[in-house]
Amino acid sequence: MSIPFICYLVSGMSVVNLFSAGLTKSVRTVKSHSFLLKKVNFRLSLLPFSTVISEVINHFLFFIAVIIILFVNQQFPNWYWFQLFYYLIAVIAFMVGLSFFVSAIGVFVNDLASVISIFTRVLFYFTPVFWDYEMLPETIQKYVRLNPLFYIATGYRDSLFYNIPFWEKPGLTLYYWCWVLFFLILGVFTFRKLSPQFADYI
Repeated sequence: MSIPFICYLVSGMSVVNLFSAGLTKSVRTVKSHSFLLKKVNFRLSLLPFSTVISEVINHFLFFIAVIIILFVNQQFPNWYWFQLFYYLIAVIAFMVGLSFFVSAIGVFVNDLASVISIFTRVLFYFTPVFWDYEMLPETIQKYVRLNPLFYIATGYRDSLFYNIPFWEKPGLTLYYWCWVLFFLILGVFTFRKLSPQFADYI
């Protein structure tokens, strides 16, 4: 099935940009809200959530433009488009775990924001956003699939263009959710462990 390049590009870019922006902003979320650290009744755990939610709102706004581009290029909705909500929940869960982790570490490591910025840039080029991974040799494709964002970016396209349900990729789905579970546990544990010391370092 031939997909106009602009549709292929913006569909993948929309979710990768969501992830990159959320991760980048999460590094500074505790420091940028340092005035809340002394609020007795304020739950610091809300900060990573608020960062993720704000980026999800931006994602919805961006996706309106994506839908317009799809319509202009004769790409119309069907039942598989509802699957986008599953992939959105999947990337939000991943972002929440990472947000807890990097927001806690970012309080103590000043250069973490620069490291994350470089990491997200490399991840962008390693994710099939503006290129088709099927053009690569099979030996390289298997390494591309190791990137968790591969699951999300291709999932968006499976829903929008190729009508492929996510349950037809059980191995990849299990692999992705193992990453999500790992970072949710790591992120929440790290945040809870370090949060009592935030006020001393800011």
